[in-house]
Formats: sequence, structure tokens, C-alpha cells
Amino acid sequence: MKTKEEHGRKYQVVSIRYQVLRGVAYTLLTFYFLFSTFHLFAQGVGINFMGASPHSSALLDISDSGSVIKKGLLIPRVNLQSTTDVATILSPAISLLVYNTNASMTGGAVGFWYWDGTKWVQAIGTTGTTGAAGLTGATGSTGAAGTAGTNGTNGTNSTVPGPTGATGATGITGSTGLPGAQGATGATGSAGAAGLTGATGATGLTGATGPIGCTGTNYILKNNGTNATCSQIFDNGTSVGIGTSGPTGSAILDVSSTTQGALVPRMNTTQMNNIASPANGLLIYNTDCNTIYIRNSNSSSWVAMSNGAGGAAGAITGSSTLCLYAAGVSYSISPVPGATSYTWTVPPGATITGPTGGTGITVNFGNSCGNVCVTADNCGASSPSCLAVILTPNPNVPGTIAATNPVIGGFTANWNGVLDATSYYLDVSTVSNFASYVISNLNVGNVVYYNVTGLSCDYYYYRVRAGNTCYTSTSSNAMDAITSPPTPTNCGTVTDADGNTYNTVYIGAQCWMAKNLNVGTYITGATTQTNNSSIEKYCYGDNTANCTTYGGLYQWAEAMAYKDGCTNTTSQQPTLPVQGICPTGWHIPSHDEWTTLERAICTSGTCATDFPYDITTMGWRGTNEGGRLKESGTTHWISPTGTTNCSNLSALPGSYRTIGGSFGSVGVDGGWWSATEYDASDAWRRYLVYSYATVYRSYDDKANGFSVRCVKD
Repeated sequence: MKTKEEHGRKYQVVSIRYQVLRGVAYTLLTFYFLFSTFHLFAQGVGINFMGASPHSSALLDISDSGSVIKKGLLIPRVNLQSTTDVATILSPAISLLVYNTNASMTGGAVGFWYWDGTKWVQAIGTTGTTGAAGLTGATGSTGAAGTAGTNGTNGTNSTVPGPTGATGATGITGSTGLPGAQGATGATGSAGAAGLTGATGATGLTGATGPIGCTGTNYILKNNGTNATCSQIFDNGTSVGIGTSGPTGSAILDVSSTTQGALVPRMNTTQMNNIASPANGLLIYNTDCNTIYIRNSNSSSWVAMSNGAGGAAGAITGSSTLCLYAAGVSYSISPVPGATSYTWTVPPGATITGPTGGTGITVNFGNSCGNVCVTADNCGASSPSCLAVILTPNPNVPGTIAATNPVIGGFTANWNGVLDATSYYLDVSTVSNFASYVISNLNVGNVVYYNVTGLSCDYYYYRVRAGNTCYTSTSSNAMDAITSPPTPTNCGTVTDADGNTYNTVYIGAQCWMAKNLNVGTYITGATTQTNNSSIEKYCYGDNTANCTTYGGLYQWAEAMAYKDGCTNTTSQQPTLPVQGICPTGWHIPSHDEWTTLERAICTSGTCATDFPYDITTMGWRGTNEGGRLKESGTTHWISPTGTTNCSNLSALPGSYRTIGGSFGSVGVDGGWWSATEYDASDAWRRYLVYSYATVYRSYDDKANGFSVRCVKD
């Protein structure tokens, strides 16, 4: 007698061994399996919607592939009282998996827990340890759902039909020979006329009770044949419940119990690693490490849902703010109970220079910020503890901006701010190469300007550097600056022969006119000035407006008013002082009086050498005395160099008239006669050019026309 295994339309769990039926029975079973979602194979059990075989590495393979509505897996939910609770579930087996719903559990929390033989261990719980201040630590790993519990008890075998009754006698078809021994059934012959129905054979013995079949829309596989309420497996057509007649709709398999858990297959590490082609998400309980592992096919590795260490690594001790390329930086944590090693990670570009498996490391950083992290390991890694490390970038070189707000004794230095600077360092000098300093490396704070004070009137240069706790940049470009001239003292005003009034200024012990002399009658540049008892003047470019601005231009003998018969072509030194064309009480300065003026405004410390009282030293003299004499700004001078007008003399670039009657370049230069003759055709003068901060002293042809400044007797 052959055994027939009856299947439900959707799900059926069978734990007994079976034989493959042949012939028509095999065909019928195949038809049943095509419409079933619960499949039993020699190597395992599969629950899915597609009739797919379970994965070869899995004893139980649950999948929702092919389902329009996705479903999960429900693990038994219990109220554990503590991590050592053995009363809620009596004698829990190693690897038993449950979901604790008791938020007040002593030493625990709501989440997935498994029994490791001595205590309940949380497999999937709350978020992992948050890193120290800075970046938030990584979220703790979420454990995969535990596997379903053991199968319920199968029902008794189905009733086996009794033997077929004896075939009735064949209808009359002629004489029948005596029956011989039964031979093999021959081919079916042509149907004869229907014979009389034979007598009903005796009823066969009742077979063993089989599982109760499908009723209505609920397909129930009972664990006994009489009481449906005792069913352990329930199939409502879309979900399977174990221990519940109302499986949750979101779960393809809902295992429910308050006194029992779900057992995951238990094996040692070697056995785990020998599983052939393990499926992604496959769960096992590792008896060497007393923890549940899940297979991660993406990384081709087994991942522990918890580890043997007594908890996550604690806060990391070490510097969180460093300079670029900081070296020899130490980090450490307190030992974690149960940890057998520690795994450290550092930001990109950083290297660990010491041992890497202990509670401390030494790091050499590159130029990238990031996290220093550590996990406590023992058959798996804990959630990481991280410390965010910020590397302070080096500030760039700032750029200076033109000085503003020139005042007596100071000015405002300005520059562009740069990122990552926390302070700026200022240098001030009177020379552009900063060979000497007025202010050196002054920390002015995190600002982009500074009011420089306490200076004497001079031409200055300043530069800045940007810095922070890690680095100070190189110096910026040098920017020039001037202070305002001091308030001048004077000796009143003076009026010339034409009624023009001039301000005056004391420079040292001398009182000078503060403007070029503009007296006399205008004549063209092509005309020679003569001794005709009338003061004659040239105006630059033959434009009288230039006389108003820059003063007149005079040949040397005209300026001397031909005193003592001096001329432009004969040697005749007039007796000093020479009033010449100056107002009464004033005179043309001699070569030595110009030297006295130069020494009065000299600050180089070598003034006597720079400006000697002799008639042989010539050329560009001094350091910045020319700038101290020139009017500041660009109203009249073209881009003057080193111009401060600290003397308040306000020398203007009236240029000159040549012997041939042409003119130089107004705004570029200016020359002033002295009363000292050099030879028959030349006399001493002073000369300033826009591009020089120094003074040129030499002689020039008496027939040229230069400006005149008068000094008080």
C-alpha cells in the first residue's frame, strides 16, 4: 500500500521523511506544489510566493520575493525581567532568540535578545554609543530578524484506503476456461458488453488518521486531529502563524509566544565557515563566540550581531584640534571588559605609528580632518567610539591696502583679511626693505586695520603677516604711508614788491617763505631777462596761470638783482646775504643756508656726512629729505616718491626755463637758486624730482630759469 501526503493549497509544514510517488501520484503532487507557498525539500524548508527552492545553505528560507505587499518576520515577543531571567522561558536553549517588550527590564531594554547559555544578550537594540563632542558616533548595528521556532507536532497519518474489492464475475460471453494463475495484465482489449456488477467487496481496515484538510479559506495544520484550537501553525492565505491564529499582516511568518523563543542553528566557527555558498542574511549561532552571526554577501563575510566584549568602547582621550601635519599625537580609551583587541581608524592621510591593537595609538596627521575611531573586539566588533579631529589650516599671505587717515604722528594701516587667521602681525619701517624697524612684529589681533601712532613726520612702509596657533604666513607686500606734517610755526606773513602776500614757516632756526616767489613782469621764454631796473619773470609754458600756481622762473643774475654787478656770464660773487628780488628783510638763501635747511629736516643719523658745508660735494644726497621738502599728494607732483612735506616748505614742481627759451616738465621737477656762485657761468642750486625722495645739489647755468624761495634775514 502506498502512502499519499496531502498538501494544503498555500502552506504546509512537514517534518517527516517522505517518499517520491511515481506515476499519476507524482503528477498530482507536482500540480499541488505549483500552487503552494510552503515547500518542503530534502535539504530544507522554504516559505515564499514563487514556489522557489530554499537556499542550499539554509534549513529554513523565508522570502517575500514576488509578493505585491512586502512582509517581514515576527519573532516571539516576551516580557523578560532581567538578563538572567530563566522563569519567563524555562530552560532556554543556547541561541534562543526572542523580542523583549518589557521596557523596564533590569539591565536591558526593548529589542531582540538571545540566550548564550548563561545570560540574555541583546542582539539588536538601541542606537550605538554616540562619539565624543564633534561628530555623532555611528548608529549601532541593527540585528537581523531571528529564525522561526521549531516546527509544531505533525498530525497523525491520513487514512489509508482498504484493498479494492474483488471484481465481479464477467458477463456471459461464452464458456470460460478455468482461471489460471494470475499473469501480467495484458493490453486492454475491446470493450465487451457491460457485465453484471459484481458483489461489493469487503470494506478494508480503516487507515491511521491523517492531517485535517482545508476548511473554508483558512488552512490549518493541527498538531492533533480533534482540537483546532491546539493548532501551532496557521495559514490564512497571505501569512503563516506559528503559535497564533492571527498572524500579523505585515509578516510572511509570525512566530508568537510569551514563554518560548526561536532557536537559530548552532555551530562552531569552523562549521560556520564551511557552509557552502551561504545566502545573504543567513543566521547562525556561533558557539565559540556565543553570539548570533548574519551573512553579508556584499562583503562576503559573517557579521556578529554582538561581540564578546563587555560593551562599546568608551570616550576617546586626545586632542581634537590640531595643526596640519601634526605628528606624535596620542589617543587612548579605558580598557573594555571582555575585549581581546581593539581596532582603530584615522582620517585620510593620517598614519598610526605605534601598535594598533591596544587601548592607545600614536598618530601622524596629514592635511585632512576626520574622525579617530575605535571598536572593542571579541568575536566581532562593538559599535565604534569616535572623536572628531579638526586640523587648523594655514592662513594665506594677506595683501596690504593703501593707508588712510594720515594724521600728525600716525596713519591707519589697512590689509585684506584671510581665512583661518586669528591674528595679524604688523611691521613699520622708514625703508622699503625693512632693514630697520619703527614697529616690529606687533600682534594687532584679528583685525584688518590698525591705527599706527606715536610716529614722527616721515615717509613709512608697512607690511603684515597672518597667523594662528599653528602657523604664521610670510610677509605681505610693503605699502607706503605718510603722516601729516606737524602744525607749522611761523614768523608771520610777508609781502613782495607787487603786493603778493606769503605765509612763512620755521624750519629749524630759519624762517622760510612757504611758497615760491612770484614777483615781476612776465616776459616770454624766448626773451632774455636784462638789468633794466624792472623785475622780469618767466611763466612755465608762457602761461601766466602757472606763475600764480608755481611762482615765477628767474635767471640767476635777475634773481640777484644784479647785485655788485654780477651777471650770468662773468665771475662775480655778490656780497652775502643777497636780498635780490626778495622783499625787504628777506634774502636769497646761500648754498650753506640750503645746507642748514637740509640738516634741520634730516633724520638719517649721518646728516653731517650727507650734507656737508662745502662747495665740492654734489649729487643726490640724504635719504628722505627731498620728500620732506615736497608738497604731499598728487595735486601738483606726478606720483611723488617719499613725499611727506614734514618740513611744511611745500616745494612745488614748477620745472625750469632752458637757455634756448623752452621749458622742462611741470609736475615732474623743480629747481631753486642759491646766492652762491660756482663759476663765471654757473651757480649753486637745489633740485627735486618726483621719483626721488632725496635732494640733488649741484650747480647749473646761470642763464637757465629756476624758482626762488626767500629766507628771513
